Amino acid sequence: ALVSRVGGDGAAATIRAELIADGVGVEFVLGPVDAASASATPSPTTYIIVDAAAGTRTCLHTPGPSLARGDIEALRGGASPVAAAAAAAAVFFDGRLAEAALPIAEAAAASGVPILVEAERPREGLDSLLALATAVAASASYPRTATGRPGRGAASAALLAALPGVAWMTTTFGAEG
Repeated sequence: ALVSRVGGDGAAATIRAELIADGVGVEFVLGPVDAASASATPSPTTYIIVDAAAGTRTCLHTPGPSLARGDIEALRGGASPVAAAAAAAAVFFDGRLAEAALPIAEAAAASGVPILVEAERPREGLDSLLALATAVAASASYPRTATGRPGRGAASAALLAALPGVAWMTTTFGAEG
């Protein structure tokens, strides 16, 4: 299941249909924040341009409507993402909307559900989400940014040491693999 928010644009129905076709539950994919702004609110999209010759990728991200912790907390009950997380085999957070993800991560942690967090760059609430993680996938630059340590190895080791609940961590090397 995916927990997110779509806009009021034509892409929203396509996004939902593609997720359903791929077997992803959309019961927690919320619509626009309010009906008045629905038609002007784009759904979040990311276009990824891969340059195989250079070994690089570029992401062009258009943010969609915000998703806040209060939106998630309002969904509490039997059919909520918080309840679903407590019964999941594992949960994954991309680190973008960390504050909104916290109630879900807290429920997963309380139930012993493995929590994978992607740490691309510093974001509001990411430190709290990482504190609940059992596994971390970090970008090439995140460990150095988060710890202030020079060098990939030293920075990655320092980040892992600062997260005692993390059983494993991987750090990408950007264009180097």
